[in-house]
Amino acid sequence: MQPNKSNGYLIIRHGGRWSDVLRLHPTQRITIGRASQSHVVVADHLCSRFHAELYWDQEGWWIQDQKSRNGTFVNGMRVEQPVRLRPGDQIQVGSCSILFSSHLGGAIAPAGTSAQSAGTAVGPGATAPSGPLEILHQSHTAALLSPLAAEGSHREPKSVVASHVGDAKDDAVAADLFRLAFDLAGMGSETEAAQATLSLLRKLTGASAGAVLIVRRGVDPLHPATHDLVALATEEDAGRVYRRVDDGLVEQIFRDGQAVLARNPSAIPESKDSFSAVRSVSSLLAIPLRDGERWLGLVHLYCGCDRPMFGKEDLEVALAASQTLGLAIVNLRNQDRLLHRLRDSQRKIQRLQKELPPSPEWIAVSPAMERLMVQLQRLAQTRSVVLIRGESGVGKEVVARELHRQSPHAKGPFVAVNCAALAPTLLESELFGHEKGAFTGASERSMGRFELAEGGTIFLDEIGELPLELQAKLLRVLDGHPFERVGGSKSIQSNARVLAATNRDLEEAVREKDFREDLYFRLRVIELMIPPLRDRTQDILPLAEYFLDRFLQQSGQGPKGFSPEAVAAMTQHRWPGNVRELKNAVERAWVLCVDDWIAPADLALDLRSPVAPSPTPSNLPEPTAISSTIAGELVPLEEIERRYILRVLEATQGNKSRASAILGIERSTLDRKLKRYTPGGDAPSALDDSL
Repeated sequence: MQPNKSNGYLIIRHGGRWSDVLRLHPTQRITIGRASQSHVVVADHLCSRFHAELYWDQEGWWIQDQKSRNGTFVNGMRVEQPVRLRPGDQIQVGSCSILFSSHLGGAIAPAGTSAQSAGTAVGPGATAPSGPLEILHQSHTAALLSPLAAEGSHREPKSVVASHVGDAKDDAVAADLFRLAFDLAGMGSETEAAQATLSLLRKLTGASAGAVLIVRRGVDPLHPATHDLVALATEEDAGRVYRRVDDGLVEQIFRDGQAVLARNPSAIPESKDSFSAVRSVSSLLAIPLRDGERWLGLVHLYCGCDRPMFGKEDLEVALAASQTLGLAIVNLRNQDRLLHRLRDSQRKIQRLQKELPPSPEWIAVSPAMERLMVQLQRLAQTRSVVLIRGESGVGKEVVARELHRQSPHAKGPFVAVNCAALAPTLLESELFGHEKGAFTGASERSMGRFELAEGGTIFLDEIGELPLELQAKLLRVLDGHPFERVGGSKSIQSNARVLAATNRDLEEAVREKDFREDLYFRLRVIELMIPPLRDRTQDILPLAEYFLDRFLQQSGQGPKGFSPEAVAAMTQHRWPGNVRELKNAVERAWVLCVDDWIAPADLALDLRSPVAPSPTPSNLPEPTAISSTIAGELVPLEEIERRYILRVLEATQGNKSRASAILGIERSTLDRKLKRYTPGGDAPSALDDSL
């Protein structure tokens, strides 16, 4: 039966060594290049990133050069126009040689390198082509060859996979070897790989018994001893027992590093056994398994006297299968090492996570914050859009990060965007990305924040500052529609969860037409209101102590804590800047304090913000207590202000700093007002009777 014309295989060689087989599919365009996303990656400076491409049409498979710097060659001819490939064509890309074939059986050709081989067809000093995968060199000594072997030493050697390509038996052997390579790549243990290789070798060579012997873990892999070999897999005919390879032969293999095909093994002078085990053996194969200079073990096969002796064809098959097994063992061990490291890292991460508090800056002491934490735990398991509201500095991003940390996609990225910190012209590119050349300065393609947040959370801070022209595009993304990069046409779907935050009155912005009403309702699926710090005074001291501890860890020195007076000052302060202001005040005190305990003066609290009512003099009037009339006449607002300022100065006994703090104005502002109210600009000793 003729093979399907669309069938195709690429047999890839690097530096003269077989490395991979790629099956071609007619619906797929195959790329060759230095780029990591190429189907065939060629790590060579002579190869361009996208060097060549293979494609199929009704006439067959074609190769086309992709304007590479150094060219693509087929059978030595440079490819200028698309060239139709025929079985056996050699493609050259840099130092990589690729054979095109329509079926696996004829896909393997000799590599052209030579290796010494021992067997019935090769005598002392003869040379023969190496095995199909050019894995190991074979060696022999005259002592290992029976007289019958020498008689056939002048015959032309036959390689089971390199010659007589059209022979059906040879095609079947080649297909079995490649099938073994693919099977080993999917196996999960060395024992399973060894057993599969051993079973195939017994089938192909007719061996009576065999074993895969591995160097024990924990010994020097560069200089192993015979007793360091342990059986990974054994197999024998029914009713027979596997007989271990002779120690003298193992020592020779460890010494020379060469494969051995031996006939009449009882004549081996290096044998240390009593020969009772080998007298019933007509021939044996011993193939070393190595990883560079490190010994992995060896493959041992032998035939009983009731079986035909091994030939050179059997040696080449054993070399090919053993090399594939060696590579599989190395890959499995590398995977095991990576898996152990990954598990160790995961255990360390889990241990560190247990030692950490719920969130580095999450201090939930007050009832209001405890209620907020309960809400977060419920919201974390959903993908609903959450609008976080609160005054500036209240900790909206901390809440957003905690919401992400407790969510199922916590392993994904957390991407924060400050909508007020970027120019409107750059914000669209920052959110959605841009293509190369989309605008001046766009020298390369850039991914937007929505793409970077794939599988995680995107936090849109200061969402109220988003320009109107971007609000419509954001609304489409929130509704589940795809978006395009600036200057691009490819649709991109985002699955990132959206959290938004603002300290702006969005309702007022909607009334003023500064914020889209439909976007407002789309964002306000779930609303979290974070109370200001002045409404949760129980959190002030724990937060201050946490910040102080962080600063002390940075330098290892500083004050021990807060004095009672400092604690009272912090508790009574109104904190218009909320947690951010508290953090700055603690940092300032950590730097300025020269004693063991922080005093109120070290905090240097902003006196422009009014303090809590508790320290206010009892005789201080409320603004509504000031009469708005004089002799039944309505008076201007400025007159009422003058009366109230003078009354506050009287209550503070003329202390301007104290009065300005109570009034919520700066000291310089108070002085300017007093100059208008009194000729000397000083606090009057007595108030007008009109007050």
